[in-house]
Amino acid sequence: MGILHSITVGLFLLLGGLFSRGKAGFLLAGTDAEPSLALCRRAGRLMFLLAGCWSLILLSELLQRGWLHWLGLGAFLLCAILGAVRLSRKC
Repeated sequence: MGILHSITVGLFLLLGGLFSRGKAGFLLAGTDAEPSLALCRRAGRLMFLLAGCWSLILLSELLQRGWLHWLGLGAFLLCAILGAVRLSRKC
């Protein structure tokens, strides 16, 4: 299970790095729209934040602490929902 969590954190970090550099914006935009650099950077920061939240879940697997798992999951859901709302309102 720890390997899957590590892969998930790695994917969030990879996406965060790509978005922060303004690359892979086609993953954010619709079919005809080109996303702005500011939108890509905000999405990159959100990916880094989500990677940090998922790292808590990974740490809970390594330390065998159930409360840390629920803390990470709650933080992940809160950041994902509020981040998506913030991204949609800034556009």
